[in-house]
Amino acid sequence: MTGALEQGAYGGTTRFAESPRPRESGSSRADGASAKLQESQKSNDQSGAQSRADIVDLPRVISVVYQGYYHDDLVRRLASDMASSGVNVLTEVPLCVGASCARIDIIGRDPTGNLSGIEVKTGANPKFTPGQLAVYPHLRGGGILTSPDRKINGLGLAVGVPLPSINGVVLYQANADSPPFYMQIP
Repeated sequence: MTGALEQGAYGGTTRFAESPRPRESGSSRADGASAKLQESQKSNDQSGAQSRADIVDLPRVISVVYQGYYHDDLVRRLASDMASSGVNVLTEVPLCVGASCARIDIIGRDPTGNLSGIEVKTGANPKFTPGQLAVYPHLRGGGILTSPDRKINGLGLAVGVPLPSINGVVLYQANADSPPFYMQIP
């Protein structure tokens, strides 16, 4: 299970750096446990218990930080800044084109009625989901995307009704120490 993740205490994530694997019968161990295991194997083989081939090493564990905490904080701060400047703001609103849907991180309507959407990407190598790749190219077109979520009513828009054009931007910032990079969604 190379690369498997587990949720750890305090929201941290644990990544297994390598797969657990059976030890080779000729392997040596620096801690002297090899001789004890061989002795145990002989004893177990005679009694029909677990064989040495069934014994596995524990994987080396690397602790990594869940990038979502920074992402979520950045979305909250951006939404708050937009709201304080008079924009009506919603977060995590699903937008759909046909059967493909994606949740845009921030969508807002300014006092003049213009819609803006921001997709926030953080971490070392963020990817777009298949839904984002299907939906986001239609943001600017208007009349194509809909939202199945009643949240959209908060912007004066109706559920399931084609949305007007949305000015879309991707904000990428790897972490709090890196500069932000903005890219207009065509």
